[in-house]
Amino acid sequence: MQAVILAAGQSSRMYPFENEIHKSMIRIMGKPILYYTIEALKRSKIFDLIIVTSGKSKTEQYFGDGKKLGVSIQYVFQEKPEGAGDALLLAGKYITGDFFLLNASHVEIDTLTEDLLNAKDKDTQAVLLARKKTTGVIQGVLKFKGRKVEEIVEKPKIGEEPSSMCVVGVYLFEKEFLKALNNTPKEHYQLEKAISSYAKNNSVVFLKTSKETVTLRYPWDLLGIKNYLFKSLRRSISVKSKIAKTAEIIGEVMIQDNVIIMEGVRIKGPCFIGKGTVVGNNALLRNGVNIGENCLVGSFMEVKNTIIMDESTTHSGFIGDSVIGEKCKIAAQFCTGNVRLDRGIIKTVVKGESIETGVKFLGVFVGAGSNIGIKVSAMPGIIIGRNATIGPSTVVMKNVPSDTKYYTKFQEIISKKNVLQQVFDSEVFDREAQTESAQTRGAQDFQKSIVLFDIDYTLFDTRKFKDSQLQDYNIYEEVMGILMQLSGLVNLGIFSKGETDFQKTKLEKTGMMQFFKENNVHIFNDKDANLINVLEKYKDSKLFLVDDKLGILYSAKKHMPQVFTIWVKRGPFAKAQKPIEGFSPDEQVENLSEIVRIVRSN
Repeated sequence: MQAVILAAGQSSRMYPFENEIHKSMIRIMGKPILYYTIEALKRSKIFDLIIVTSGKSKTEQYFGDGKKLGVSIQYVFQEKPEGAGDALLLAGKYITGDFFLLNASHVEIDTLTEDLLNAKDKDTQAVLLARKKTTGVIQGVLKFKGRKVEEIVEKPKIGEEPSSMCVVGVYLFEKEFLKALNNTPKEHYQLEKAISSYAKNNSVVFLKTSKETVTLRYPWDLLGIKNYLFKSLRRSISVKSKIAKTAEIIGEVMIQDNVIIMEGVRIKGPCFIGKGTVVGNNALLRNGVNIGENCLVGSFMEVKNTIIMDESTTHSGFIGDSVIGEKCKIAAQFCTGNVRLDRGIIKTVVKGESIETGVKFLGVFVGAGSNIGIKVSAMPGIIIGRNATIGPSTVVMKNVPSDTKYYTKFQEIISKKNVLQQVFDSEVFDREAQTESAQTRGAQDFQKSIVLFDIDYTLFDTRKFKDSQLQDYNIYEEVMGILMQLSGLVNLGIFSKGETDFQKTKLEKTGMMQFFKENNVHIFNDKDANLINVLEKYKDSKLFLVDDKLGILYSAKKHMPQVFTIWVKRGPFAKAQKPIEGFSPDEQVENLSEIVRIVRSN
């Protein structure tokens, strides 16, 4: 029996942990998640593995041919993220018979393989693992009759789901399925459509499982995988560690070499502490904490159900139900809110959409290299991007993009009695990076307003992108701050030309996608042909159209005179543009710095 493991691509939904390595290479207890999946397959006596990975992945470098782990690994490289179907077809040349197909994060696969094999009889060509799901994002939904699968429906509309049974990401196929897959047009959901087509003429069944299954779709799923793996954690304290006599270590705790545990520390297992880490005086680690290598947990810091990755440092405070990326620096009195006041399910924003996480306890997710000042606090479910800087005494109320400064703007007020007061509004932020308070600025006047941006040469420095052979994702310097300011005033959207997935990838990789709701993102290969339909959608709104192409603005104004046109005069198209007789845009700008003023005054 073989197993095909999908470990390619960069999952944008895992932001801010999707950048450098595949998500299955994130380490828990000192080893990549994929390591535990391979070990689980070994326990199922599956030793012949095919791993689909991307060309720049570190997966092959880490695992090699698999001999050290007692398995045989063959690699297939998927250069572009073109879905599981494309990945499986690439692996097809190594497949010799029946095989399992699974995502790389299925560390629990050993508890499922026997059930799947028992569910496949001589008349069955495929078995899909499924479980009932009633909360969170429902997709990969099964339409079935009895045990037989009729169709897989991706992202059904709310209220139109054919069932509550969702595929888990573990499949058992006969090799013949590859023919049906090869005859299915290539697209992101090629695999699901091939299964639906295959099920019309073959016996495809599903196995409903009540056993615990894991997923790795969103950053908070890392905590679920950690907790699953911690069930097998056993107490182990290196003789090369230094533990103060007054430190208290309770339960299943693994402490690696050269760890220093100082006086008054209390550690309640399960807990893992990596090599070279220091835990300061009177710190408390509880309810499933995973600390990476060469970290510092400061004095009087409480950490609960959290992953802190390698070389990150913290001072005092509270970090709960959170994931902190590598090489982060967190100053004193940092506090994560990890529960809503009404104790309800926590929602967070991913790719511009509000996502229900399905959990009531959730903290903050901080990308690698971020710096957080003293007395910072963050609301539940907040995502802070890579290399962000959070200023002192800031309350982080919304997601912070990568490479962004985010801090509260203070105002000193001195009374007649010379009493110095510090007054601040947690929604008033520095213009360089933050949204001004919607309530105090009369945002109610803008509730029906929307600003639609073009992407290339308006938000995105496309020349630099092309010069870097599509590797260096550049946005103009002022863009992120302007978007943050506008997001507190009006709705934001995209009206741009290009291939949809490619353009969305640019928005996601630069952290901009969070500002745009999915239903306000309009990307077309033929922008002119779709102009009228887009304008009609916003005919009852105050619409601002921002573009570097004067012709688009002219056509928009001609069809809908009330649209407010803003011409961004940068980039090759704007520079080569000849005047259009009888037309002048409502505003002409060299960059986006004046957009907030324009929106406010119109």
